[in-house]
Amino acid sequence: MIDTVIFDMDGVLFDTERLYRDCFIKTAQKHRLADPETVVFQCVGLDGETTKAMLEQHYGAQISAVQLKKETADLFYQTIDENGIPEKPGLHALLSYLKQNHYHIGLASSSRLYSVNRHLNSAGIAGYFDVVVASESVTRCKPDPEPYAKACEMLGVSPESSVAVEDSPTGILSASRAGLKPVFVPDLIKPDEQTRKLIFRECADLNAVLTLLEEYR
Repeated sequence: MIDTVIFDMDGVLFDTERLYRDCFIKTAQKHRLADPETVVFQCVGLDGETTKAMLEQHYGAQISAVQLKKETADLFYQTIDENGIPEKPGLHALLSYLKQNHYHIGLASSSRLYSVNRHLNSAGIAGYFDVVVASESVTRCKPDPEPYAKACEMLGVSPESSVAVEDSPTGILSASRAGLKPVFVPDLIKPDEQTRKLIFRECADLNAVLTLLEEYR
């Protein structure tokens, strides 16, 4: 039985991984930084501090990670303010289905709470979530199991009856280690063989996640 669904946010609910990638590349090109496409892919699914360390490693001699992240974030939020937050197909239909059928609904993100709240409110979906676990909610971020374990604890549910909807190998590993059923919805990164071994099911999009849950009712 599945009675709980816990979502990652960026790349799952919103097409923000792609938007952030484009903003990062534009910012990096402005500063003539090498190979930004490869670097930004390496950061997918990581928390802010790990990303900062990676940026310092690659570009610290040319620009501080703090400045690079700030300029990218400024462009990122400016784009959202101008165009709205890009939602993944099937988002509202899936959340409505879960609420109507009395699932427990959680979110476990490596983003900071400010960003999580801003995105959820921008899309008008904050009220669907019973709990939100952001980066500052835990001492260890993904791929550690703590974010998903904490979400289950806050919801008062068993990990074994919970699905985690993820788009990155880092998130799949976190959910699997916490004992949840990881559902992979590919975004920028395709699952490798090691990730595939941990996946409960791969779904093309959130509409397919809804179909999957209907199978287990």
